[in-house]
Amino acid sequence: MSLHHLTNVYEGNATDTIAINSEYVVSVYETLYPDPNTNELIPVTNIFTTNSITYQVKESYLDVVSKFNSDY
Repeated sequence: MSLHHLTNVYEGNATDTIAINSEYVVSVYETLYPDPNTNELIPVTNIFTTNSITYQVKESYLDVVSKFNSDY
């Protein structure tokens, strides 16, 4: 099991960091998300997992893919 720590897009949680086990990742893709403070569109990386949960993180698409591929 390999956990990767990433920065959650959503503020106000107990912590800004989330840990994702790369063994359960189905796909990774990038979308634009409206920043709640400025209403500007910012790029967000989405991580879709086998249990049908999509996590949104601040790290770039390429950084996330690189982290997950470092397991192999």
